[in-house]
Amino acid sequence: MVEAVQSIALEDSRISLAPGGSAKLNWKILPSDPYTEALALEDLTFSSSNPSAVTVDEEGNVKGIAYGTAVITVRSANGAANGIQAACTVTVARPGVTGIRLNKTKATLDAGDTLQLTGTISPGDADEALTWSSSNASVASVSSSGKVTAKGSGTARITAKAGSATAVCTVTVRKAPESVKLGNSKVTMTEGAAKTLKATLSPSGSRTSLTWKSSNTKVAQVSDSGRVTAKAKGTATITVTTGNGKKATCKVTVKAPSPKSIKLASKTLKLEIGGKKRLTYTFSPENAQGKVTWKSSKPSVASVNSKGQITAKRVGKTTITARVSSKVTARCTVTVAKKPSSIKLKKTSLTLKRGSTAKLSYSFSPSNSYATVKWSSSSKAVTVKSDGTIAAKAIGRAKITARTSNGKKASCTVKVTAPDAKSIKLKTTSATVEKGGTLKLSYALNPSDAAGKVKWSTSNKKVAIVNSKGQVTAKASGTATITAKISSKVSAKCKITVPVRATGIAVTDSIRFVSAGETINLTAKLTPSNAVDKVTWISSNSSVASVDGNGKVTGKKAGIAEIRAVAGKYEAACTVQVTEGLWLDISEGVISVYGGNRVSQGATRNGVYGFEYYTYDTDTGVTIVQSNKDKSYNLDIGQHMDTTDGEKIRVILGGAKIDWLSIWSNDKVILEAMEGTENTIHGIGYSCQDDASSLTITGEGALSIQNETGPAIAVSKNLTITAGNLTVQTASDTCPVIGRSVTSTTKDRTIENIKVLSGAKVTAVGGCKAVGIAGEDTTEKGIFIAPGTLSYRKNG
Repeated sequence: MVEAVQSIALEDSRISLAPGGSAKLNWKILPSDPYTEALALEDLTFSSSNPSAVTVDEEGNVKGIAYGTAVITVRSANGAANGIQAACTVTVARPGVTGIRLNKTKATLDAGDTLQLTGTISPGDADEALTWSSSNASVASVSSSGKVTAKGSGTARITAKAGSATAVCTVTVRKAPESVKLGNSKVTMTEGAAKTLKATLSPSGSRTSLTWKSSNTKVAQVSDSGRVTAKAKGTATITVTTGNGKKATCKVTVKAPSPKSIKLASKTLKLEIGGKKRLTYTFSPENAQGKVTWKSSKPSVASVNSKGQITAKRVGKTTITARVSSKVTARCTVTVAKKPSSIKLKKTSLTLKRGSTAKLSYSFSPSNSYATVKWSSSSKAVTVKSDGTIAAKAIGRAKITARTSNGKKASCTVKVTAPDAKSIKLKTTSATVEKGGTLKLSYALNPSDAAGKVKWSTSNKKVAIVNSKGQVTAKASGTATITAKISSKVSAKCKITVPVRATGIAVTDSIRFVSAGETINLTAKLTPSNAVDKVTWISSNSSVASVDGNGKVTGKKAGIAEIRAVAGKYEAACTVQVTEGLWLDISEGVISVYGGNRVSQGATRNGVYGFEYYTYDTDTGVTIVQSNKDKSYNLDIGQHMDTTDGEKIRVILGGAKIDWLSIWSNDKVILEAMEGTENTIHGIGYSCQDDASSLTITGEGALSIQNETGPAIAVSKNLTITAGNLTVQTASDTCPVIGRSVTSTTKDRTIENIKVLSGAKVTAVGGCKAVGIAGEDTTEKGIFIAPGTLSYRKNG
């Protein structure tokens, strides 16, 4: 007898691997007899808790994939109890550090300097971090990130360590200075000048880094090398600091530069006796500063004070000199004249357009006389400056007066008129106007009070005309440009379009068929073809068929909808018939519907008669439609193909005329008239093959079944009628309308199981009776006519 496994033990409970490394797990099974071990081997399974780090195969071979840890578990399904298993923890560890390489192994620094050391560990994926240390922190210290700071003179060993590996950089710090001194303790500079300050360290062999700083960078700036640049007048202190904190300073005073030249505002002046005028000046360079002294060559003609104020004393000429130095001078010639006996303006009347300016000029009498002139205006419509420049501010009139210092005056009458138009803008730049319609164009001038009359014109009087007030009248289809013009350079345009309107519309199809869920595209054509009317599409029943703005029709459910295309007052329509499933057109050829979801249609195409075969869904059946009411063919159901007894064959009549309907079937045939349609069948011959077969005539659509020589529906058994609008008629007076006739040679002389159920509405015309069998020795069984469902009358 083979015993069940009692326990499993692994030789190793922990294993370490490198990435890509592998190992074999060894195990021991108890009891240790060969049969138990052999049986256990067949049922052992291995699994890893972390396959991304460690994998294991069905023989216990483990492999390191990536750094991490996984528990490998071995289980036996042949154990004496549930949970017979063992486990081993496998770690894929990063390798140890084998070496460190520093970016520098030697460095010489001055006190205060810093150095960033970096170390590269080998191998690159080793799982160790660098630690840093200094052999003498008073000489050079090191941070945890390897940044070395020089402290004092001497030598220090900076050590980087990771695991058991180390690397060393020897840092030598040169002797730090005991003091620092600048060559200048005070400096005076002019704006824009530059000077380099020299720092001297003590003792002479010491070394350090130097930091320069200005107390006021707006006055003086200093570079890292000690070069000072004077920026503006004022004082600033320049400080130099050594790496070990020793300092020295220099006070910098910046003064403005001396003038290189002087320029007077006027080189010549004319003054009346007693007149005063102060001369102004500028220096070059502009920021220069200096003292100016003034002197008149003939103080008896005109004197000048220390501020450049000139006072005219008597008729004559003198030269006023402004002096900064012997090389920097400027002069102005001053003429002192007697006062005039009169003043005259060159123009006594002037017309200006609003917004324009002009300068009035004048003359004195006698011509060598002179006086100061003051200007005034009688109206805010015109302003005047001290030099006689007038500005037209508003439409109106103003009197401009020039008055001398001795009371003489002259005037000019200024008339301000509306300005010329700079531009004209039409509020409408393009418009569509129907034939016979009108549009009033309005405009805006810039400036709004601009002078001038707007003239209107059209580029095409046959299309549109415009009157003097900008009213446009559309005359005929086409385009015309209306122009509003106020001058040869100022105009605006509006494009008028008189559209071509439709005088008719047609849809390319009068009837279309579509299955539910599928789409068709309808096209509308306008008359004339260049009409621009928008075509709107409308469905009479969007639950049956919807239509979008482009004439795309989507079948929704079985039924009929009228899709109308509307353009203006014109419209056209297409009847869209939606079927539940497959539809076929009886006007194209004979249709045969079989059990087994098969159907065929015979037709002549390109002069050759042939059949096309289709499949249909049992529930949705086949819908028979008719696109050409002048063409119709026979419809066969269930013939020529063997099918399993009792299958359902559903045929829907969707507004079709059928020459003859032949049903030869051992199936359950449903003949249904679609609601909203009118259908005609020229006789039905139903041959019921067995008790499993039947014919049901149903539907809310109109169905007329007519026969000239025999029953409208020739049937011997298993017919059920639930149709809501059925007319059956035979021209014969000797046969039933629904049923059969027999002769002396007929063997089967019975009719059975014919039902007209409640809810049906049947009108029977002609024959010897509505339902039954005609002939001697006949039997009628199971004929049921629900009350109120059948009306009957004979021919005539």
